[in-house]
Amino acid sequence: MTALIYSLALGFLIFLSITSRMQISVSSNKQLMNKGSYFTIDVPQRNTLPIEPLENWIKSNQHIIRSHSWVTAPLDNFEGSEVMSSSIDNFVSFR
Repeated sequence: MTALIYSLALGFLIFLSITSRMQISVSSNKQLMNKGSYFTIDVPQRNTLPIEPLENWIKSNQHIIRSHSWVTAPLDNFEGSEVMSSSIDNFVSFR
């Protein structure tokens, strides 16, 4: 009987946890849908993004853009790139 009560209580707590996470997710998605969304730009060839005209456009629309940032692609995504690993020992020698 104790095991049954314990498992029911644990199941109820897991149910409450999942439903609260779902409600928070739905609420945040609803706010994004009503007030705006994330603006992303994906460029197939990494070196063809016209940055200066894009920044001018962002500056001219500051009344609708709260903030922006740039996220670069990882270095190993570029063709012909060799990403090397290094450590502090490569640059500083203590003697």
